[in-house]
Amino acid sequence: MSKILSPIIMVPQQNVMVIERFGKYLKQMGSGLNFKIPFVDVVAYHHNLKETVLEIDSQTAITKDNVKIQIDGVLFYKI
Repeated sequence: MSKILSPIIMVPQQNVMVIERFGKYLKQMGSGLNFKIPFVDVVAYHHNLKETVLEIDSQTAITKDNVKIQIDGVLFYKI
């Protein structure tokens, strides 16, 4: 059975799906088993809620006592 025709949507854990009815926002579907009306309700957006990693390139810096150091970082963010 096609996903368009299926009235049942399974949303994985730590994910959210945004549903539109006739092009307008209707609701958010959280994780688990959800239902929609075929041809009327459309999954407009699939959003992942997991923690994401952004690596920051290493940079050279000079301290107050004129010592060169290299700094790099990792940023963890979650929406």
